[in-house]
Amino acid sequence: MNNPTGQNRTRNLSIDTFRVVGVFAIVLIHTNFLYGITPLNFSYGIVRNISRFAIPFFMITSGYFFAESVKRELLLPTLKRYLLRLMKLFLGWSLVYAVIPEHFIRNAFSRGLLDGLVYPLLSKITGTFSGVYHHPAHFLINGTSYHLWFFSALMMGAILLSLLILLKQEKYLLFYAAFLFTAGLFITSHLVKIRVPSSFLWGNGPFYSTAFFAIGWQVSQRIFTPTCFFSAMIILLGIAFRMAEVFWLQKYFSIGENIFNINPCTLGAALMGMGVFFLALSQPMIGAPVPIFKIAPLTLGIYTIHPLVISDIPGFPPESFPLVVWQVTRPLLIFMLSAGLGIILKKFKVTRGLVS
Repeated sequence: MNNPTGQNRTRNLSIDTFRVVGVFAIVLIHTNFLYGITPLNFSYGIVRNISRFAIPFFMITSGYFFAESVKRELLLPTLKRYLLRLMKLFLGWSLVYAVIPEHFIRNAFSRGLLDGLVYPLLSKITGTFSGVYHHPAHFLINGTSYHLWFFSALMMGAILLSLLILLKQEKYLLFYAAFLFTAGLFITSHLVKIRVPSSFLWGNGPFYSTAFFAIGWQVSQRIFTPTCFFSAMIILLGIAFRMAEVFWLQKYFSIGENIFNINPCTLGAALMGMGVFFLALSQPMIGAPVPIFKIAPLTLGIYTIHPLVISDIPGFPPESFPLVVWQVTRPLLIFMLSAGLGIILKKFKVTRGLVS
């Protein structure tokens, strides 16, 4: 997504390119790309698991640019601006998703304005605010939609990292981050076995984000330019680890297909995200021949808006429309519509801050 620090920087075209690829990978995950097509079930699992590189990549990138901003000014002013930007995104979109019901456009057309929009709107508002009242901790970690945890997690990761630096514990930063990552990995991987309450999904909080944020910070602080070969090896190792972890959890914990939802961040996903980030640093002009990087300013809008678009574009195709074609077309359609809505919101001062 966009750089929340708001600082100008020399563009790394590869990072911008992978931001576009990463947000499209998230759309593929949330649209269950290739799901339900029997001959392609294995491909569904492969694509879904490889796409898990996206969140670690975005968090590492955020930590890296946070550190780059701190080099230009003091830590606390940078942290304040960073948290304020993320807080506006988190609360602003939480408000949007607190009041807009699912399928509201489809329902308004099929059931009429009153039954399809007004009543669901009132029901959504009362249900959401009741949930926030009874489970405030869940709201603080996850917001009012399944994807808003990203902003909350980044805030927690930035606060913990800054606290360690202010306490002169920077040399132990990676140790603390590894400990938190391992704890979060254990909680989410073994969720079914140890019966952790669902409201305690701290994998969506500081555990993963601190580790990825710390990696980005450390790369920025040291003279470290990974090679293309090294980056590619990290990516391949990450894919192998991710597949091994999935099969291991399925075999020994009987999690089954839910593994894709219960444990999105694993060691393999972390390695994939690191490898893609290292590749962007080693080859900063990826995407230049085909200027995919020009879409990068729209990635924040695509990420925040796409669940609204998903809810109104059904997962199964219209009558007489081939399922395979629909499964390929639907993510592209959602991606483009989300980008288009983001462009529209950018044109108005009152909504510009939600997508840029």
